[in-house]
This record gives sequence, C-alpha cells and structure tokens, in this order.
Amino acid sequence: FEFSTNFLQDLGLQGTFSVKDIICQLKGYQKLCIADPKEIPMMKYKIDTNFTKLSKMEYSEVEVDELKTVPLFYHQDTKKLYTMNRVTFDNTTFELSPFFFKQNRYIVRDRKRSLMLLLGAKLECSGEDLTQIIRDFSDLYESNPLPVNDLEKVVAILGLIEKRTSKENKWSLKS
Repeated sequence: FEFSTNFLQDLGLQGTFSVKDIICQLKGYQKLCIADPKEIPMMKYKIDTNFTKLSKMEYSEVEVDELKTVPLFYHQDTKKLYTMNRVTFDNTTFELSPFFFKQNRYIVRDRKRSLMLLLGAKLECSGEDLTQIIRDFSDLYESNPLPVNDLEKVVAILGLIEKRTSKENKWSLKS
C-alpha cells in the first residue's frame, strides 16, 4: 500500500474546509453541548479550534451572520458557553459577569477579535449596556439586598456610566 500525498483527493474529498463547513461544525458542537451540558468543557477546545480556523479564512458578514445566535464563547468560571453579544473587550478594573464576560483585547489575535466583534462582542460597554447590567442585577435579586461583592460592582458601574455617558454626550454635541 502506497500512501498518496493527495489522499483526500484520491478519496474524492476536498483537502480543505470551506467557511460553510466550519460554520456547520460549530453549530453541530453547540447542539452536542445542548444535548449534554457535561460535554461543554470537552467541546470547548473543538469550538475554539474551529472558531480560530474560521477567523483566518476569508468570509463575508452574511456567511457568518447565523453564528450570532450560537454560543461560542466559553467562560472558565461558569463552565458555560455564551453568545458573542455577552463578550466585551472593555478594560474595566472590575468584573461584569454574569451579564458580560471580559476578554483581554491584547491576548486575542486581531482576526479572531474582528470575527468576535462581527458576531456581537463589544470593544467597550456603552452607558446603555452598563445600565442594562444594573437592571439585570435588579431582576436577579428582585427585592432582596445585593451581596457585598455585587453591590460593589453596581457602585463601580454607576461611576462608569456617569463617565461613559458624559463622554458619549460630548461626542454627540460635537457632531
């Protein structure tokens, strides 16, 4: 038996994956994770590998648009997958979880970060995003008092809202 360098082509298969192939893989992994949530930590590597492959390919916004609703971001602390609209590259000094998950913008490569942003991740949370986090805390605890660490987050977020909304208003006044 002699091994051919064109083994995949000899079998009648493509030697490379298309954007559509990678998207189907990612959606398939997500379905496996829904069927058995215990598989999420194992699938994390496969999802990340395929997401990185996709980020290096030439794709259109239309092609990847269907991934906006697919949870592809794995959060180590919660051991869960989240959609990219829950991810931020914001450089706040405090955690925004469980409503937004911070990702270090200097660790994620440019092409991967660009794909994450295209799928809904945010470079920086707006005043509106931060206000929604406070509403989410309110909904989470209903009329119960917030634990100290969450109360500290809310106070820090209020300060950041003031800073960001005044910055956003300055920009809109200049326009």
